[in-house]
Amino acid sequence: MKQNATLSAREIAARILVRIEQDGAFAAAVLDVELARAVQLSERDRAFATELVYGTLRAIRYIDERLSNHTDRGFRKLDIHVLSRLRIAAYQLLFLSRTPAFAAVNECVTAIRALRGPRLAGFANAVLRKLAADGTPANQDAWIDALPDWLRERLIKILGQSAARMLVGEPGSVPPACLVVPNPNERDAIAHEIEASIPDVRIEVATHSPHGLRIWNAGALTEHACVREGRAYVQEEGSQLVALLAGVRSGDRILDACAGRGHKSVLLAYQAGPLGTVDVADLHDAKLNQLASAFSRLGFRFGERHVIDWSVGCGTAKACFYDIVLVDAPCTGTGTIRRRPDILLRRKAADIDELATLQSRILANAARCVREGGRLVYAVCSVLEEESNLVCEEFSNAHPLFVREPSPPLGTETTHGVLLHPLATGTDGYFVAAWRRRST
Repeated sequence: MKQNATLSAREIAARILVRIEQDGAFAAAVLDVELARAVQLSERDRAFATELVYGTLRAIRYIDERLSNHTDRGFRKLDIHVLSRLRIAAYQLLFLSRTPAFAAVNECVTAIRALRGPRLAGFANAVLRKLAADGTPANQDAWIDALPDWLRERLIKILGQSAARMLVGEPGSVPPACLVVPNPNERDAIAHEIEASIPDVRIEVATHSPHGLRIWNAGALTEHACVREGRAYVQEEGSQLVALLAGVRSGDRILDACAGRGHKSVLLAYQAGPLGTVDVADLHDAKLNQLASAFSRLGFRFGERHVIDWSVGCGTAKACFYDIVLVDAPCTGTGTIRRRPDILLRRKAADIDELATLQSRILANAARCVREGGRLVYAVCSVLEEESNLVCEEFSNAHPLFVREPSPPLGTETTHGVLLHPLATGTDGYFVAAWRRRST
């Protein structure tokens, strides 16, 4: 088998699709690994491989339907290695008019012949040539039409057709990469540093976050010096806004209850200043390990670390203690589909109710840590009603001491909070709500 050093962008993309579907790998992680190995690829080819992976994942149901129209056999029962290469070729034929059809077909057929022999190569050749000959390119609704019915119906009901289409992504559109610069005074200098080191890069300051940069054509930003040195982090602007909407003031005691790897924690610490403290908690200790060093590099005060299963209690966290408790709860992640289309292979309609139950438990237990007069903030990277307003309604009904605070003049206001999404804020999809705990 070929080593990565000799693989093309198409072949790397096909192998990544196999890993995602066969092993449940995450697209972003496996893409980073494979591109790091493929030292022979130019930046243009790296971008091409990335587009093939994400574009094919977004439109996978649409692609399969179009391919199955040209075969009378059990299309989806094909060997996953054959199927992935067919999907990659079909994506190019349907969505990438700039790619010559013969190049997409020939490389696919050659790869399948090497893997599985001439019979399946001939089958692939016939199917792809029929697809190319039918002359019907994908329309602008192809990606939203490719969503599972349960998700498409919910998104359109909540956001409307145009906003839902933007949330999923549209053929030919590439969402920017985003950096967060904890110290906003350094944002312009870091932007100039990136512009000077990456040809053809395009950078804009974020629309809403004073810490954010939106970046196109930059390749792997995780390899840039400013990220390696901890002066900036890869974090989508909407995720930055979740931390900023927490309403932190200088000197606040804060609990980031579902801190994960802690990029929101860093922003919370910057806002709290040298007199404030950010304690962090998560179910997985490994995610918290890198936070202490990140805080130290930036000169922030690192508070306590707690490993807590919020679904059963508040563990070692202090009750009635914090000025602000942020609950960025685990969710379907469906607000981030345009960047993480592999979510479409992981989520089912049945997941929603299960996650909503978990979110309600986490929120109720974390609320016990808010002091009188303190603030509780709930967020999910989803716009689904079951994970947003319905969770908040249940919490408010069961906790009369917590009074909902008005939503900020940002995004789309709902009955219990605010929605961030591409049409309203130019960000991925998030829901944010807040309460103030009354004095008893």
